[in-house]
Amino acid sequence: MNATTSPSAIRLHLKLPATQRPFRRADLVFLGLEHAGPSVEVRIFFNAPEADASTPATASAGFAGFFSIFGHGGCFGDEGHCDMPERRPADHRPPYALTPFNKHVTVTEAVRRLIADGVQDVEVTIVPVLHDVPAYVPEDLLAQPVVFQRLSIVFYD
Repeated sequence: MNATTSPSAIRLHLKLPATQRPFRRADLVFLGLEHAGPSVEVRIFFNAPEADASTPATASAGFAGFFSIFGHGGCFGDEGHCDMPERRPADHRPPYALTPFNKHVTVTEAVRRLIADGVQDVEVTIVPVLHDVPAYVPEDLLAQPVVFQRLSIVFYD
């Protein structure tokens, strides 16, 4: 897969707070984001369920932000080589290389536009875009390159 491709988008629903309390910043927070698969550009759209890799990154198209994942491209060791080892609480070694991480994406302006329009229910469309994927990356990792445990929205005063 050498051309730019886009696996299926992920669609989730979030609720914005009913209060009109002012905020300084709003972030989408991806908890437990995996990075064992391919490197991927992740585009985020609000209330644009048909968004895909060809959707322009403009406010009028629902674009809210993006980030990239520098992926490991799969595991090439013996069986169990990439399994995350058990760690004791007092273990001071650096985290294991494939430990999932958290990612904050600032979406302040997009959220302000939604609130100004009176929107409270937000459909978040997460569009993974793969560029020049090496042939050695396993197909199962290409089918779902963005995997995370939880998505939330956080407001800062």
